[in-house]
Amino acid sequence: MSGLPKPSDILTTLIAGLGTGCLYALFVLGIILMFRVSKQVSFAYGQTGMIAALGSWFLYEQRVLPVWMALVAGLGAAIVISGATEMFVIRRASRIRPSFDLIVTLGMFLVLTAAAEQVFGSESHAYVPLLADRGWNAPGAYLNMSDPLVAVMSGSIIVIAYLAIKRTGLGVSIRACAEDPAIAQSFGVNVGLVRTGVWMLGGLIAGLVSILFASRLFVDTSFMLPILINGFVAAMVGGLERFWAPVLVAVLLGAYESLVGLFFGSTASVPAIFVVLIVVLTAAPSRWIADEQVRP
Repeated sequence: MSGLPKPSDILTTLIAGLGTGCLYALFVLGIILMFRVSKQVSFAYGQTGMIAALGSWFLYEQRVLPVWMALVAGLGAAIVISGATEMFVIRRASRIRPSFDLIVTLGMFLVLTAAAEQVFGSESHAYVPLLADRGWNAPGAYLNMSDPLVAVMSGSIIVIAYLAIKRTGLGVSIRACAEDPAIAQSFGVNVGLVRTGVWMLGGLIAGLVSILFASRLFVDTSFMLPILINGFVAAMVGGLERFWAPVLVAVLLGAYESLVGLFFGSTASVPAIFVVLIVVLTAAPSRWIADEQVRP
């Protein structure tokens, strides 16, 4: 029993894991929104966010720009890259052959990584902390001040997105574009504009998540790869056609990953994530896996 972590360490790790899970949930929201409007996903989604974080670091660290201006420029780059991905890659690739877009976005993943290494280098860099360097010794645990910031920001964005999808004309247009673009177009919906706009919103979310993760960890050309993997695992387990299920899975996945790292070491975290995926895919009821209905 002497080798077990102290209760205070467990609670501190759990709180930090839930904060990480909130960022996973926000990342998954971007995946869900883009899939809802186009029925397609992008393997380059994480690297789109990486450009925002690494580019903003370069601008404020190397070019001595104000931090806020560098952050805005980084987010703008992610928005443009994501919109261009839908307009010039996803849209055209899907016309050539079904699922061809997956191969093309994998190529974009490699291209963005290689380009970032050429421009910014492959070294890891400390990022602006954004409250990650401040904490509070609460009774029985240590609270990093970035955790409540992440929880409030992620929760607010997710709730706003849910309400927009369910209760506004934009949500109806998004669903119509995904289900039957021809009919949506006949009713006056600009399908291309809606799809590109939602993908640009997804790019903004990816950039925001990347910046917040970089402030808690570091930034380099590959730091978003684990987040991309965990985001897709949460989306697959929860279901891309659902809303709250993958979001909740993402939050729990962050806590689970952190606790596994505490008890078994950081090297066990990645295999533990895939254990969850394998167990769910083999043990979950087939109706859960096959259900294509959009659920609240």
